[in-house]
Amino acid sequence: MRVSGVVLTLAVLSALAAAEDKAAGPLTPEQAAKKVNEKCTVRMEVLSTGKGKGVVFLNSRKDFKAADNFTVFINQEGVKSLNPDYSCSQVRERFRAR
Repeated sequence: MRVSGVVLTLAVLSALAAAEDKAAGPLTPEQAAKKVNEKCTVRMEVLSTGKGKGVVFLNSRKDFKAADNFTVFINQEGVKSLNPDYSCSQVRERFRAR
């Protein structure tokens, strides 16, 4: 009985924490930087972009090397999921200054 009470308490606390995160809305890049390996929604203006071999980088600062820059990495699968006909340049344009 005691174990099931603990499990139920943890489940309720987890649900409350999840509900609190959703109620808070999108995070700033500064807040999101503290959520490494956690799923979250980030709202930021894309001030610069970059590309690699089929991948795209969206940056919160004009200088991607800035200490306070937040980078969103979109892998090849992510680029194709936005629009199968998009090139990396088109994806970069879609997000620039948004």
